[in-house]
Amino acid sequence: MAIGRALVRRPAIYLMDEPLSSLDAKLRAELRVELKHIQADLGATVLYVTHDQVEALTMASRIGILEQGASSRSVRRRTSTSGLRTFT
Repeated sequence: MAIGRALVRRPAIYLMDEPLSSLDAKLRAELRVELKHIQADLGATVLYVTHDQVEALTMASRIGILEQGASSRSVRRRTSTSGLRTFT
């Protein structure tokens, strides 16, 4: 319901803080695909927060990794940096 309310407003950027975390695995996988389609159709930026590595790699065109809550490093999806290697 909250995702639907946010989509109606059409902001320039959407913040989704673990929107699928309370769902079972099958529904979560289906909604990941739907959210990717919605994002592509709207052409909006989505800042998607998750602890789920599969979800992050599925949803992202870019990934920012927070380490120890302080440092941030932006990496491309298939980079060879050690931070992403340990993430995946």
